[in-house]
Amino acid sequence: MITFMVSSKGELPDLPAIDTIYLDEVASVAFYPTNIVTGYPVIDLEGGQMTLKFDDLDGDFSKYRYSFYHCNQNWEYSTEIREFDYRRGFVEEDIFDFELSLGTDVPYSHFTMKLPNDETDFLISGNYVLFVYKYVDGERYAAFSRRFMVVDNQLDIRVDQVVPRRARKSRTHHELDIYAGFDDVVIRNPYQEVHAYVYQNGIWDRGYTHIPPQTVQNNEMSFRYPTQIVFPALKEYRYFDIRNLNFRTERIFEIYRQDTANVVVKTDRPRGDSYFTYFDINGRFVHQNMDGIRTVGISSAEDPNMSNVLRQDENQMNRRIELMSQYVNVHLSLEQSEIPGKDVYVVGGFNDYKLDEQSRLNYDSDEKVYFKKILLKQGYFEYLYVTRDRSTGEVDWTEIEGSRFETINDYLIFIYYRPFGTFYDQLVGMQTFQSQNL
Repeated sequence: MITFMVSSKGELPDLPAIDTIYLDEVASVAFYPTNIVTGYPVIDLEGGQMTLKFDDLDGDFSKYRYSFYHCNQNWEYSTEIREFDYRRGFVEEDIFDFELSLGTDVPYSHFTMKLPNDETDFLISGNYVLFVYKYVDGERYAAFSRRFMVVDNQLDIRVDQVVPRRARKSRTHHELDIYAGFDDVVIRNPYQEVHAYVYQNGIWDRGYTHIPPQTVQNNEMSFRYPTQIVFPALKEYRYFDIRNLNFRTERIFEIYRQDTANVVVKTDRPRGDSYFTYFDINGRFVHQNMDGIRTVGISSAEDPNMSNVLRQDENQMNRRIELMSQYVNVHLSLEQSEIPGKDVYVVGGFNDYKLDEQSRLNYDSDEKVYFKKILLKQGYFEYLYVTRDRSTGEVDWTEIEGSRFETINDYLIFIYYRPFGTFYDQLVGMQTFQSQNL
């Protein structure tokens, strides 16, 4: 078991505020706005709520607790404020809601939590990081961490997508101009106190940060920097669907059993300049089991009391089906000549877009195929292939996937405000913009 100790209670963690998993037995971490399973980790200060779900593959009862910490706009811990300035409740709380899997090949404990809850709440807006700790023999270990944002929307954000001003990028990139009206808030020195951040598809490593306003006029800030806020458009995400293991879905080549279920995804190929438009969820994922019946018919004409009983039965049934979700060995392959001096990785929301040994593909020189086996819980997953230069560390998102301006992406715009003399960065505006085919 890989473990990392954290600082004592009440102190800031000695670990970075990033999305990562520290313990090998932790899997299938999902953190999303309640009832929006494909949503980005952003909620309103007033009335928003996040849902956390994860599994422990040890399969027995384990004690987990959680805490969260405020960060500045650069995801550094806010050291000039104390815990009671940004949270209500104790520094740490237990995660009480857990159940054991039912009849699965890989046994696991399934944990669920909502935030805020009866024990704790957020007091101010800004960036936050959630840490979940596992207790083993009285010792505390960091299990995983997740970033999220709490926004107090006070700005009127408008985004204009323009044809990239550099002609050579007009067929492959997206360029954005951003505007923020502040009629309802007094900002005395926006050039020094306000900064915009823009992320593509919620990927922390694909964004422009710390952007000051270019102009301010009539209570509107303009973040309009020609040729600056420009992203490679990439392509629509590749995908596979393993929600139902009783039959092969569109991109599944084979399903077989060997200790546990194995799913072979159809071999991928480089996409180059070709482009096919189809709906995707921009790299997100959903854990879901569709092997069984998931709904109970409820007629609006029925007695209300009976309707409530049926809904309770449906919720209990769906929960049981969730606990019957299998862990599956997913086999990916990419037909591609070996790329000299570079490694190939498979990335998506399911693995936090991390470039590590768990996402690096192996190469079969005889078959001229990159391949990877990944253990995943039943669900729907999206992914891309990227390369990284072994010498320089440079990551190329387009070498295998290509890039076309028709691609539909989400662009997440965050605007932070830190008035002179205050001690933390407020998140006063957030907008999700979906790119268009210009």
